[in-house]
Amino acid sequence: MRLGVSKSVAISLGMSSKGYYRLAKTKAVQLALNNKWLESQGLVSIKDQWVKFHYS
Repeated sequence: MRLGVSKSVAISLGMSSKGYYRLAKTKAVQLALNNKWLESQGLVSIKDQWVKFHYS
């Protein structure tokens, strides 16, 4: 919920019997775990690495 998902959506995702891989495709997870959040966690953008490799 701190990442911008409503309480009801967070509860429904938490109670889902789907696995992590299938939940990753849901709109709520994609909104909460956006590129800005992933970057703040220390992950590197594959797109940025590809551009750097091919055009630098």
